[in-house]
Amino acid sequence: MSSMVRERALQDEFWLQVLESLGSLQLGPICAHYLRAWIATAVRRMGLEKRLTPRDLRIARANLTSFVEIMKAEAFILGRADQLDKDSFEAALRQIERHAKLTAFNLWPFWPKRIAPSN
Repeated sequence: MSSMVRERALQDEFWLQVLESLGSLQLGPICAHYLRAWIATAVRRMGLEKRLTPRDLRIARANLTSFVEIMKAEAFILGRADQLDKDSFEAALRQIERHAKLTAFNLWPFWPKRIAPSN
């Protein structure tokens, strides 16, 4: 399978994971756009780092689930417990930025955003 096809398949898989994790929540269009771009960047990072083993995929899935859960919590705090929107996405990013400053917090491949150069 070519790397582009594989990357697209992983993006689709991760996107379906996001949709399945929403439950009854709605996903705003801007938030959906941000999440799709974030997923595409993460999958590209995984390819560049040559980290596409089953273990790496499990880590990525778990970390994506963690991010969606952070978004849900932020949406609740923002008074929008029925929808994930641009504000909940940005609030979740701020939350993980704050957490990362204090600890070795890592949501690889989604966070930190730096992409390692390929060898």
